[in-house]
Amino acid sequence: MKRLIQLPMTHPSILGAVLAVVVGIGTFLYMGDQGGVTTVAGEIETTSVVVVVRDLGARVRVGADDLEIRELPSAGVHPLALRSIDDAVGQFTVSFTASGEQVLAHDLSTDVLGGGLAQLVPVGERAISIAISNAIAAGGLVSPGDHIDVIAIFTEAAVGRDGTSIVAQNVEVLAISQVVLGDDVDSTREATVSNSPNAVSATVTVAVSLEDAQRISLAESFGELRVFLRNPDDDSEPIAVPLNLESVARR
Repeated sequence: MKRLIQLPMTHPSILGAVLAVVVGIGTFLYMGDQGGVTTVAGEIETTSVVVVVRDLGARVRVGADDLEIRELPSAGVHPLALRSIDDAVGQFTVSFTASGEQVLAHDLSTDVLGGGLAQLVPVGERAISIAISNAIAAGGLVSPGDHIDVIAIFTEAAVGRDGTSIVAQNVEVLAISQVVLGDDVDSTREATVSNSPNAVSATVTVAVSLEDAQRISLAESFGELRVFLRNPDDDSEPIAVPLNLESVARR
């Protein structure tokens, strides 16, 4: 009578583990042969792009300290995103750019600040120029990019009594004389310096709404304009009641 020889049974869990290791090794070798960035299953492919590290306003000259290179998931990288910081340094932002945003090619311009004044006027607004002296322009220290309030002083001969009235608030200065927004601040001050503190040595060009443009034009024709420099972080527009000489003298 023949004896049957029974072979030992392989434990199912051990067999599964061995197969998993074999499949894993095969997957690793396959992906390594594809020449892609990702070589291990689960790793996300990334791309180096230029991003801003702080909020940048519109028409601001970009410096190296404003940028850095970051590795972002390739799937989320914009086709126009810059890859080198050198491509952005020295150019100007076309619009507001928030911290952490990718810098795109069409976000920057080499001449938007130094080109024609019309390029600086926001859509829906108008540029209007006001002739002023150094003495009434914050000592000649108003520069392109600043925000100012415009106040008119009327005489009794013009409106029936002496008084003041705010004609425009929180308007952006586009240019001082021939110095346009984005030019060097020192050249702006040099252009407005005069030996006589009361000399009309500067023209302030501001961007305003159509209504404010009319108000400024009318006030300039019948009164004298003053400009007041604002803190760059103050965008409030409080309601101010026009004052006359009598009410000021009584205070």
